[in-house]
Amino acid sequence: MGFPKTGYDTYGIEVHTELCKRNRFGPSTENRRRNIRWDLVEEPRRFKGGKGMNTFQKPQTVLIDFDGVISKNSVLLLFNCLHGFINRYTPFPREALLEFFKSTVSFPVKSSMELILTSLGIEDKIMELYREVSQMQDYGGTGIKIEENFYSFIDFCKKNSISYRIFSSASKNVKRFSELLERVDNSCICNLKGRSKARYATFSETSQELNIDLKKCLYIDDSPSALMTGKLHGITTVMMLNDIFTLKDYGIFNEFIDYKVNSFKEVEAIIENIM
Repeated sequence: MGFPKTGYDTYGIEVHTELCKRNRFGPSTENRRRNIRWDLVEEPRRFKGGKGMNTFQKPQTVLIDFDGVISKNSVLLLFNCLHGFINRYTPFPREALLEFFKSTVSFPVKSSMELILTSLGIEDKIMELYREVSQMQDYGGTGIKIEENFYSFIDFCKKNSISYRIFSSASKNVKRFSELLERVDNSCICNLKGRSKARYATFSETSQELNIDLKKCLYIDDSPSALMTGKLHGITTVMMLNDIFTLKDYGIFNEFIDYKVNSFKEVEAIIENIM
């Protein structure tokens, strides 16, 4: 007897029953109560470019991006800020800029801004834009906010002896980090020193600096290109979906992404079910 692709459990939550049948961790009663979207949490997929599917065990370290992950709405606000700034000086379609933005978001912020403004012939405005982005805490009346359940996820990691590092291309000196710095130990913020997360050597260099084993890491990012580079090192990868990076982007890079999620509660559930 076949399984339907989707259905609704007794809590009215849509679940992917075929996926749950395959996973060794299904939508238990406890997880249904926690509103875990099991249709968005997948088992690790076989990585064609490596030695095969990871045997995912409890991670020793979790690497967490800031823009688009810890603050899911910041990546959209940064894009809106960039688009608004450019259009002060030259018209540029939002849709065209979006594709460029998505392809360079894993680069150091200043480098990606230099690339687009130079291409448009307004390179003399680079420092003005950089200052605006660095000082930004809101845009268009919407404030940058830390994602719900992030701090409880950090508590979960501490309780289970899992270390964590904030793995962001942005400097910790930018204004949008201010709330995070009040709640998170400064030593947990990784300084990428202007290196791109799309650069292969960035991960190997960072692992040496932090003295961590990448194959025992869980890496959460919204940028598929950054996740792809991490996967090339054998990291277990988690894509956080948001308003900029969607299922369409996941579909392009899915062989490099082990899990896709919408929240830190879903990440917590993944770890809980393999411990």
